Amino acid sequence: MAPSSDDKVGELLWPGELRRRLGARYVQVPQVARDAEITETQATITLQMLAERGNLQPWVAPHCPACDNIWPSFLDEDDIPHHIRCPQCKVMGERDDFEFFLVYEVLREPDE
Repeated sequence: MAPSSDDKVGELLWPGELRRRLGARYVQVPQVARDAEITETQATITLQMLAERGNLQPWVAPHCPACDNIWPSFLDEDDIPHHIRCPQCKVMGERDDFEFFLVYEVLREPDE
């Protein structure tokens, strides 16, 4: 029996346990491209179009170098402060100490 689309949601964002911790669904361009068997350019365009339609909310998500926590918290790169504190391990670091990922929060399913 094939898994339902909800069974795959937690696997879309590295690390996979992020969905459990945040209680929401998130996707990234590389996972969408891989799962849909399309190029990353096609996945980027698709995700941007869905964001423009209000189906997705793009977030910039820092990756904590100390505990590997990833949390969506900034709407734009300009919103990222010089110092960032990880909400999980409370480590404070400079912006340059963190790696950042673009993630999309699924707000609602696309209209059929």
